[in-house]
Amino acid sequence: MFKKIIVVLIIVALFTVGCKNRNPASATGKNAAVEEKTAARDLSINRANAYNDIFLDGGAVERFITAEKLNDTISAAIRSFYNTRNFEFAWFASTGLIEQSFSFRSLYSSENDADLFNKSLESRLDRLRIEPDSSIESKDPSTIKTELQITERFVQYALKNYTSMGISITALGNYIPSKRKNITALADSVLANNTVNNNFAALNEPYKLLKAPLLKYITIEK
Repeated sequence: MFKKIIVVLIIVALFTVGCKNRNPASATGKNAAVEEKTAARDLSINRANAYNDIFLDGGAVERFITAEKLNDTISAAIRSFYNTRNFEFAWFASTGLIEQSFSFRSLYSSENDADLFNKSLESRLDRLRIEPDSSIESKDPSTIKTELQITERFVQYALKNYTSMGISITALGNYIPSKRKNITALADSVLANNTVNNNFAALNEPYKLLKAPLLKYITIEK
């Protein structure tokens, strides 16, 4: 349970650190991301090592893009996002919404990001949070729609807040864990590295506040 808390904090901090460390000079405007190639599909991700245990049908992603009439920037970002995950769900597991969905939701506010709000999506997220489904089906239309709408929002949030810093659309998928081994190793690495810990703490107040109990936990574990 404690490591799950660490992972959630790392997800938020990774997104903040990654975006802040981009070189502003690399951006040429809001449509700069369109010029990037779609990320290659990562076939090394499979059901044995995936962070989540359900996968999307690639056709569902294309149907969503077409139905929503998304522009080239958003479309390219969503395609790259799922290619880097080998179409593994980012926000759901078979047990329902997972940590990173709530972590991302906490990043935007109704006041500053009103354009990202979708009333029906918010209602579904509230319902899933209060009464989590015990058996999510990867082919369920409502689940697929919710998954892809959250991803669309994630992409819009990134492009709105970090485009001027040169964020790469092909890198967005790297901010959400896709392999169990990788995120666990990352958690261990962050906890063991004082320099990295200090950097994360400076950029992420919740991580900073939890640093003392985290270090106490490490001591107990040892």
